[in-house]
Amino acid sequence: KRPSASRQSKAAQYRHSRNHIHPHPPLSAMSYQSRIKRALIVCDMQADVMSSLFAAPAPTASSPNSDISPRVDPAAKREAFIDAVQSAVRASISNPLPEDNALIIFLGLRFPSGYEGLHEEHCLYGSLRRLNEKVGDKHCHWFMDGHDGSEINGELQDMVTNSSAKHVVLTRTGHLPPTELSAHLADNSITDVTIVGAKASQSVQATVQYVADHFPGIDLSVVQEALADDQQERLDSIVQHLLPLYS
Repeated sequence: KRPSASRQSKAAQYRHSRNHIHPHPPLSAMSYQSRIKRALIVCDMQADVMSSLFAAPAPTASSPNSDISPRVDPAAKREAFIDAVQSAVRASISNPLPEDNALIIFLGLRFPSGYEGLHEEHCLYGSLRRLNEKVGDKHCHWFMDGHDGSEINGELQDMVTNSSAKHVVLTRTGHLPPTELSAHLADNSITDVTIVGAKASQSVQATVQYVADHFPGIDLSVVQEALADDQQERLDSIVQHLLPLYS
């Protein structure tokens, strides 16, 4: 049974308001007759990630004048990104009816002491294990459990906790999201997923691909202003060319 015209209109307005970068996915086994239930996945809003975002470009042989300030202050861009993520969270938990609020899922990268279990040749994180073997936890503890850098942004967590919105924190020790993500989406009958956070080329793209693969036909979107990466060119490429493949 097709949804009513008014429901189609409301769904279209909602997709537009979230700044969809993808067209609406085709109909699937997930029925439109069921109540729309939303989830907002917030990727890697951790101090150890934030410090690398929007870094000023390093001087090169062709442009050695490193004292020339970039046109946009990296710190200002970082703050604008965090504000955009906060706005996405706030909009997701501010519905008049609590049951219409989104499930907030915080994803983060977190390793045990000594990066136990992480292979030293891992293409993304193996260098952390190798460095840690030389200098120990005291000097190499990026994304390590028990250290401030691995904690999810406190303002975001407080915003959700103070609203009594349903939320969960999931951590992983590799590139792909933990398998618990599937359980939370399925157990809460989620029909619409929005993804924000960092980095676009790592956690965001992996999460988009994971959700698209495990939940075919789900309404999947990102908020472009609430995405970040350590390179603007990489961010633009991910948003323009890669993420649209998974709608």
